Amino acid sequence: MIATAIFAGTFALFSAARHNDFVSYDDPYYVAENANVAAGLSMDGVRWAFSTFEDGNWFPLTWLSHMTDVSLWGLDAGAHHLVNAGLHALAAAALFLVLGALGIPSFASVLAVALFAVHPLRVESVAWAAERKDVLSSLLAICTIGAYVRWVRHPSRGRFAWLVVVFAAALMAKAMPMTLPFVLLLIDYWPLQRWPAESWRQLVREKAVLFAMAIAAGVIAIAAQSGAGATATLTAVSPAARLSNAAVSYVAYLGDIIWPADLAVFYPRTPVSILAAAVAVVLLAGISLLAWRQRSARPYLIVGWLWYLGMLLPVIGLLQIGSQARADRYTYLPMIGLCLAVACLVESIARQSRTRQIVAFTGASVICAVLADATLQQIRTWRDSVTLFEHARTVTPPNYTTISNLANALRRAGFDDRALAEFREAVRLAPRSAEAHTSLGAALARQGRLEEATEALQTAVRLTSDNYDAHYNLAHVFMRTGRMTDAIVHMTQAVRLNGSDARLRSDLGAALATVRRYDEAIEQFEAALRLDPSLDETRRNLSYARQLRASGKGGN
Repeated sequence: MIATAIFAGTFALFSAARHNDFVSYDDPYYVAENANVAAGLSMDGVRWAFSTFEDGNWFPLTWLSHMTDVSLWGLDAGAHHLVNAGLHALAAAALFLVLGALGIPSFASVLAVALFAVHPLRVESVAWAAERKDVLSSLLAICTIGAYVRWVRHPSRGRFAWLVVVFAAALMAKAMPMTLPFVLLLIDYWPLQRWPAESWRQLVREKAVLFAMAIAAGVIAIAAQSGAGATATLTAVSPAARLSNAAVSYVAYLGDIIWPADLAVFYPRTPVSILAAAVAVVLLAGISLLAWRQRSARPYLIVGWLWYLGMLLPVIGLLQIGSQARADRYTYLPMIGLCLAVACLVESIARQSRTRQIVAFTGASVICAVLADATLQQIRTWRDSVTLFEHARTVTPPNYTTISNLANALRRAGFDDRALAEFREAVRLAPRSAEAHTSLGAALARQGRLEEATEALQTAVRLTSDNYDAHYNLAHVFMRTGRMTDAIVHMTQAVRLNGSDARLRSDLGAALATVRRYDEAIEQFEAALRLDPSLDETRRNLSYARQLRASGKGGN
């Protein structure tokens, strides 16, 4: 009954996300504009899900869940968000049942789950459709802990096989649970208390299969990210910078857990001073020492603390993926350890007297209510792309990622003047970014400011010669200004970079026909029609180019 109430309350809170749209940050790649996902669940989709490393990830179960959503409700953003809310509510209910199976007192279990489930840091994982991988893998990770406890209580080959299957499913939804075998060792220490009865070596050996699976998942994740060019080199981000950012991020996450204000979709990586890094290291060491000294009287403190430190390790920035310093979604599983430690500490203090029980219950209720209200506010910031990035712009230091995403969101929403101002700001923040200059040039071209657009796009080409978007947009600007020869040069470069774009080849054919290079024009028209036979205008242009060539009116 308590688990059902936890599910219902959590789902009711996060169902507010049903009013939100897809956002332009990752949602198009994973759901809204992904052709494989948009086709719904099929055998071809299953094969693709297990074989693709699209966007630098391998998570076949997550892809299949998105496909299932499309089969059930199409591309209704609200329905996709409700599924995320349901998965999170299931994770909260499952966590309560697992804590009960571990022998955690009911009050502590409820408090730990409530702090975890209603916290605003959960919003990014639930209200962001692209983070389906987070809620799905975390639900399966919690079920893995449950399967492990059941196997420990009643060992059998069948139960161990089920443990392996559930853990494999968690890893196939997202690689984040790769540190779960380490958490199982912590659970062996407390509350299962297996360490005195069995040596730690034996406890590690019995989990050899799980550790092997975790290592394999880590290798696949790193290979996928490296293949997509998402991992930063040691030259780009030095080992000292990674260690400093890791220490400060551990403390920053603690700050967000205690006081969840100014949460954002993106936190830019900024230089960390030696003083800030030193203070962070001292604080982390101090907490670790305090928890260690309390290990006999309050073992849940060291277990919860090491749970937090260990589960954050893969995403703390030692292996730098992307340009963010940290992310709210990374706290999903790590925060469970801290919530459990705090809840057990409160329960141990409260049980000493009736008055303390009343104070603890009242205080916990007030804190959870405040967190739930903050969560509702945070869900509203994910209403649409403009709202999301305008909020991020106000709560984070000026950075290119936030500004460029805001600019593109404003452009898609039809706020061209505001978008242009943000594109200019993006160029100011990242003057060496070809992408920034390309976006600015395209925005200027849309407003008919072709001379400024040409300058911006030529700068983009100079910065990165293999820039498809820059060549494409520059070619069309030249076409609008009558510079056909220059347009053909850049359009030819664009075709070299992306020869599978049927409309681009058709446009190149039209440009070539304009300067009477009919043989080359016909070649491009034919290539375009092979790629997309439905282009009726291209078919007419091909026929006309053939007539002109046959009549002898120019050609090569």
